[in-house]
Amino acid sequence: MESSYKRIAGWPENLVAPKSGKTRPMQILTNIVLLLPILLFFIYADLIRRNDHMPKDSPRVRELVEASRYGPTVFPILFTLVVGGSLRSLAFYRLQAGERIGFLDLLFGSTTLGSAIETLFERRFGYFDISSLGLLVLWALSPLGGQATLRVIGYDDFHTIMPLDISYVDYTQSTFPFGLEAGDLGPLAIAPASAFVSSLSCPLSFQTAKSDLWGNVKVPVLEALPDYSSARAGDWVDVPTDPTGIWYASFIGVPIANIPRAGQAQFQAEVAYWELECPSFRTGTYQDIDYTMSELRNQNVSIPLDAVVLVDTPDLQGAASTWGWILSNSSAESLNQRCRSNSTSNPPRRQLMYWSWNTDSTFTVTNCTMGTSYVEISVGCDGWSCGVDRVRRSLQHPTIHSTASTSLDPCDELPDPWPTVPQFFNLMLKAVDNQLGRSTQTGLLQFFMQHPNRTQGDFQDIQLTNLGNETFAQRFSVLLNTYWVAIYNYNLTSSGHANSLVFDNLYYDKSPIANSTGTTTLSEGRFVFNRVWYAVLIISSSTLFFTALGKLVLDLHILIPELQMNASTLLRGNMAYCPSAPNDGSAMDDGDRSRLLRYHRVRFGYRPTTSEYGGELGIGELDEEEGPVVKIAKGQKYY
Repeated sequence: MESSYKRIAGWPENLVAPKSGKTRPMQILTNIVLLLPILLFFIYADLIRRNDHMPKDSPRVRELVEASRYGPTVFPILFTLVVGGSLRSLAFYRLQAGERIGFLDLLFGSTTLGSAIETLFERRFGYFDISSLGLLVLWALSPLGGQATLRVIGYDDFHTIMPLDISYVDYTQSTFPFGLEAGDLGPLAIAPASAFVSSLSCPLSFQTAKSDLWGNVKVPVLEALPDYSSARAGDWVDVPTDPTGIWYASFIGVPIANIPRAGQAQFQAEVAYWELECPSFRTGTYQDIDYTMSELRNQNVSIPLDAVVLVDTPDLQGAASTWGWILSNSSAESLNQRCRSNSTSNPPRRQLMYWSWNTDSTFTVTNCTMGTSYVEISVGCDGWSCGVDRVRRSLQHPTIHSTASTSLDPCDELPDPWPTVPQFFNLMLKAVDNQLGRSTQTGLLQFFMQHPNRTQGDFQDIQLTNLGNETFAQRFSVLLNTYWVAIYNYNLTSSGHANSLVFDNLYYDKSPIANSTGTTTLSEGRFVFNRVWYAVLIISSSTLFFTALGKLVLDLHILIPELQMNASTLLRGNMAYCPSAPNDGSAMDDGDRSRLLRYHRVRFGYRPTTSEYGGELGIGELDEEEGPVVKIAKGQKYY
């Protein structure tokens, strides 16, 4: 049963001409507007190029980075809008001129990336030709362009090398501080004593670190480095990166000023430290005590070989504690030889005798000689974190004294009731033993030599004789160097990362500061654009721009009505199967047809005819009486 025709308001009753692209102002305006956001991507690309090598923290770079976050979302949407519309316009343009159905179906089915891929699969790639390949390449630019807006941004470190002037405490020509020789010892000794005890009681991680508690650079013992034995004179010896097994001459490092807070600094410095040799090393007994003491008091009697032998003419100076004593002797002649020596001389070394109780009521007795190692260190810093990375025997150390001379030799010292040697040892023992009151009681010095890797423990487990002479000499020299550096640095130990080393003129009889030059490398993060992704961005944006421009031109030359390829489009030429709708109106745009026919119900089904074939499948109107189009029956076959 056919429904009667109903007039639709707005449906043309007379002949009308189809709208062309030139008569669609909104379409022209839309096409022009679409060009504007595409231009923003060119502007973005140009700003990327112009800001190449800019500091990454600059405001413009931060703005570009912020803008890049929207690119992967905005670009594909804009690409789909422009390219999808352009492909439809091309299809309409070719449709009005006449084109193969296969090509038209390919265009209409490729208005998005997903639909393009789906269309090729539906065609089973049987018609895969240059047009199909071109569409795949075209749509591949959509995700690539979106990623290019983000991946075009990169960063790199640029290095600027500048000269560096630093100053540091010079130990190569150090003498006993004038302030301690001439001033009130009590107040002046507080700072060195505090630094000395703190450095001995700090955790193992600080004892093995390249810098001390205050950030001063510690000096590795050249003779203890693994590659020292195979190195030639003057060769640099690398300091291992693994701190295990590295012995430092002192637990207090060299104060260095003017180290830049940022960047990598590299410089060299001349330093010196004491080294000991202790060939005579043994365990004493109670029977040795009185004899040894009596012989030491009698400076005209030589000491037999079974006791500790002091080779030099006895001129004993030192300090005593509850656990024993530290004594040094040097004749006037030996001292004179060292004071008049140069780098090629070989005068007698200073003698040093150490005696202390063990916890098993024996005592350790050793006779050592002292000398000075002059070395050159190469220091590398990353900001304020500094450490020695190479050491070599000094090529420029002072030639007025040999390595047999030490800072304890009072070459310029006037006669004084408190000469250098006893004053130094008394101050050192006072710093660590002022709480000891019982005879034979060991202290912090002995505990460190027995347990250098422990900051606290059993003071009743002291057997220094078990160390052996080489280990004892190494650990004892660390103690002597640490206190000497604490004494000589005075307030400079805790100066931190100062711009300059300000020393007390009343404390030193001459300037303790040396200067050196080096370089500092400033690593600055710079914004750099990725050239490959930049090219992808330009190619994608250019393709998008010319595609949008092509759509604008094509739309101006399209004369057929606007086809939206929807249900209203399918009804064109099939109005016989929509009896309730007018048969005319073929020149209307699909937008208008869709709006006016929006309440009509249609179905794709069986359309019976009077033909001998018995009907066909197609689209038609549906009404209460089922209309002219019948539902497809399951299992039914149709032409």
